[in-house]
Amino acid sequence: MLAVLPQEPDCVIGLGLLEQAQNDVYLLSQLIAFLDSLGPESVFVLLGHASWAGDLAQWAASTQPQRYLGHFPDISLYNESPQSYTNFFIYLRYCPLPSDQAITYVLCLPPGDYLSTTRNLLPKLNFKGRWVLPFLPAGHWPNRDFDPPQPLLIHTVTRSGTLRFWPVLESLLKALGRQTAVCGYPDENRRLMSGLRWPAEQQVKALPLTALTDPVARIRASMWDPALRFPSREQILAYYLQELADLDFYQARLLHCHVFVPIEPFLKLENTRLIALMRDPRDVLISFYFAYLNKGYFLDYQRYQTEYPQTHKAALLQSLAENGWQYLSFNKLLDFPDLKTLAQHYLTCLNSPQVSVVRFEDLHQAPEATYLKLLTAQGLLEQPYYSLAPEQFKRALRLEDFEFQTHGRRKRGQAMDPQELNYGSHRRGLVGDWQAHFTPQLKEQLKALIGPELIQLGYERDLNW
Repeated sequence: MLAVLPQEPDCVIGLGLLEQAQNDVYLLSQLIAFLDSLGPESVFVLLGHASWAGDLAQWAASTQPQRYLGHFPDISLYNESPQSYTNFFIYLRYCPLPSDQAITYVLCLPPGDYLSTTRNLLPKLNFKGRWVLPFLPAGHWPNRDFDPPQPLLIHTVTRSGTLRFWPVLESLLKALGRQTAVCGYPDENRRLMSGLRWPAEQQVKALPLTALTDPVARIRASMWDPALRFPSREQILAYYLQELADLDFYQARLLHCHVFVPIEPFLKLENTRLIALMRDPRDVLISFYFAYLNKGYFLDYQRYQTEYPQTHKAALLQSLAENGWQYLSFNKLLDFPDLKTLAQHYLTCLNSPQVSVVRFEDLHQAPEATYLKLLTAQGLLEQPYYSLAPEQFKRALRLEDFEFQTHGRRKRGQAMDPQELNYGSHRRGLVGDWQAHFTPQLKEQLKALIGPELIQLGYERDLNW
């Protein structure tokens, strides 16, 4: 039984009576004692159809007529007999509850119905009132910290390690009772993309002659008609904001940006918690180079196989770092930001209190501790409804295993031949891989470009790298 009555007007209260769940007489005595302790000014409602609810309602009607607002066995959203005031929502439609008093709601239900019921009722009543759940462990939790209702928005940039991060996080969130989904991509939106795609033969005709023979010229051309053929970042942002307009309580949505969208507009979403994945921009650059440029997106496949562009790598990396890249074909839409923009995006995430930042490097070195820290920061672990068993964590972490994701073809860090790059997004998955690919000249250029940002992000102590 709760020893001290909480002072918060809006909270969930557990009475710790689970062991006595089959003892109706004991339950009634404890609930009556608790309701008496609330004082003569408090009012209360009984919700649910438990076997002991009727006896509690009879006691309340006979001894507490000034405080007792009624018993509603039916708390479903739909009812075939609308004239029946035993349905709580129908009663509210015609008889609003007093708004000037703190109401106590006693849930008269088996413990297995608690989760679905509180998720149904608390949002609809604006998380107001005291909610007494007799079978929860003895304690109390503020309504908005109990089973946190705020939706989660997980923001990741292409090549930042999303395939390592999201499968594990999604598995853990599902185990914690969250609904998960992934935002669609802009190139899946016919209305946004209509009239933007060119047939392949038109693309080739539109290319400058130098771009057909010089891969550096082609990547610097970026795309064939940027003013008319590529949707603006404002259009893409509007698309994602529309995608997220229906983000609801107890949901988690992954916003994975193959088309770069900064996080600032999403900081304005009310009652939404944000998580951002961050990776050393230099490793993001290398990952993008191998995943897209070296896979034949800017060279046709035959030329790619016969003229692997190793001689152009430094120039291509420099162009990507300084200018980013936009790519639009008949079935692909990409917008990779320049490294200055990417680094500034990461700094915004780090400096925004409402954003929880997860580093790819921490996932590499200490995955379990990193996920535990993240879920604790979201208030999802210290809850009476659920807990994560060690075997659940073990199963979830298996999802990030490199050999598991490549169906046993490769292990993390294993070198790849150029032809193997077409197997998908799994190349090496290492930290600091940029050191094997940067020339001394490129290092100096990147120090001038993002050197201060790398220090602020914690990836370097100084410019001596």
